[in-house]
Amino acid sequence: MGNHKFGVVDLLKIENKIVHVVENDSMKILQPEAELIAEVDSKHRWDVMRNHSVTHFLHASLRKILGTHVQQAGSYVGPNHLRFDFTHFTKTKSRRIARH
Repeated sequence: MGNHKFGVVDLLKIENKIVHVVENDSMKILQPEAELIAEVDSKHRWDVMRNHSVTHFLHASLRKILGTHVQQAGSYVGPNHLRFDFTHFTKTKSRRIARH
């Protein structure tokens, strides 16, 4: 493939094999048997891993502060920020969470 770079945008499991879905802005035809070299962007990976860990800490903290009924209802974990959605009976007061 020369020096073309393709960003991985998703992973799928098909017939017990991991398939990498890539961005292909150059419209190059990739044959299923084509050999490619995969490189991990270690800074990006560490940034995402750090924010992923924070979702676990946040979930545990919310359950401790608000009660064990709190459940994660979705999240976004990226390299620069995260979003954590959760269920609770009422609107949470920022003062209650901030004092812990």
